Amino acid sequence: MELDLILCWLVGISSGASLFRTGLRQRAWGWVGVHLFILAVLGAGLLFALPRPGTIALVAWAPLVGAPLLIGRLLARAGARADFRAALRLSRVLAVLHPLDGLREQPPYFAALDRIQRGDLEAARREAESLPAASPLRRFVLVQLLRIEGRWADTAALLEREVGLARLPGDVDAFIMYARAIGELGRDADLVDLAARCPPSARPSLALFVAAFTGRVELATTLMDGPLAPFGDASRALWLATAHQRAGEPDAASAILDRLDGSGDAYVRATLRVRRETPFAPFDPAALSEDRRAALDALVAGLHDELRYPAPGNLSARRRPAVLTGALGVANLGAFLLELRGGSTDLENLIALGALVVPPELVDDAWRRVLTAGFLHFGATHLALNMAGLWFLGRYVEAVWGRFRMLACYLAATLGANVVGLLILGGGDSPDPIVIVGASGGVMGLLGASVGFIAVEWRRRRLPLLRRQLAAFGLLLALQIVFDLSTPRVSSTLHLAGLLIGMLVAVGLALLARPGDETDGPPDR
Repeated sequence: MELDLILCWLVGISSGASLFRTGLRQRAWGWVGVHLFILAVLGAGLLFALPRPGTIALVAWAPLVGAPLLIGRLLARAGARADFRAALRLSRVLAVLHPLDGLREQPPYFAALDRIQRGDLEAARREAESLPAASPLRRFVLVQLLRIEGRWADTAALLEREVGLARLPGDVDAFIMYARAIGELGRDADLVDLAARCPPSARPSLALFVAAFTGRVELATTLMDGPLAPFGDASRALWLATAHQRAGEPDAASAILDRLDGSGDAYVRATLRVRRETPFAPFDPAALSEDRRAALDALVAGLHDELRYPAPGNLSARRRPAVLTGALGVANLGAFLLELRGGSTDLENLIALGALVVPPELVDDAWRRVLTAGFLHFGATHLALNMAGLWFLGRYVEAVWGRFRMLACYLAATLGANVVGLLILGGGDSPDPIVIVGASGGVMGLLGASVGFIAVEWRRRRLPLLRRQLAAFGLLLALQIVFDLSTPRVSSTLHLAGLLIGMLVAVGLALLARPGDETDGPPDR
């Protein structure tokens, strides 16, 4: 498999997709310039037939995009954990790597949040004053200063004055803090009304506020153990205590709050004090109008649907450890380590270890090899690509389907694709035997299973989130087909066979399942 061609694809797709997202959606013109430059480097390498254009493009992509993206993810996680000291250090590095699109304002912003967390509010105000007057980060620091003092009415008034109710959905951070403020103030009707205008990126936080402030303990628990798990144990405890208070369960709330005594986080201490001094009254649905009760019920049902059908990028290890996906990855890696002694690209070594040989008459145990060949790989690049696909797709299928059914689909696609290879590829005119290895059939089976499962569920329930997921997997499938047709040494026949087998298995199992069956928890455990 030609590594440089794969790099051309990866860099091109990455920068092309990011150019669309940052330019058309986010108006982040600094990132637009970066991605245009990388695409120009890649295009020039291909146009002038330079040696290894994919590698050249990767050298440009790694420091300009790869490193900032990695640091940005670490920064987001540190911020979610309220570890503002670490976030400050990371923001300084990120401001050097990408000094555009407002990232130079992040170090004083995180410095201010760190000051607030340590109780130095005056120093935090001075840090906020160093930010531009119109900066959203400056406004967010002021909001945090009000939050730490429990001044939620002033928080709501500030956001209404500086952002405006009509423009709130366009400012995700302001929307989240405003929703939190009206929830803390007990304005349940306004929270329900606001939910109808929620931007997609604010959806997880709004879901938590709705669950906690309307006393839905089970939903709050699922959210904090799933998509919101990065917020940490202290936040989890506070929100569960809030949900218990609003559910009319003060003893359960007090037991949780007692475990938070001595927390070193100023935000936690401030909220803990409020929950004890002015505990919430139980949520009363009758206080809402009939239309708002119906809207709230529809909203909660939609939240359960989102948790039942999680997007691949929203899977949380704490929610559901991908044990089987990890085990399959370890098995493939172990087989690759066995290859190294004789060479992972040495055909004789691969045949000796169990590679599939076509025509099958050349070996004595051809039918055993339809399984063993699925765990062998031709070189490290082949292994890395298949394991990346296994990790992305396997975790999704395991989360929505369960371990046993995911394993059945993976093995059926692996075995079926290799059987197709035995029956079809042996009919060619080549005098040389064909050696087949790789987990591609099983991985493509998982892709087919994802498309088939979502298609059946969308046909049943017509949920917009399923339509979006189906479109995303359809695009991934189209890219895979184009890649197969344009890449030498890739067997599109085996890929297509694995894809179709996985799709058929998924459709069959989905149709056999009762429409009311839960899909967010594996029924086989």
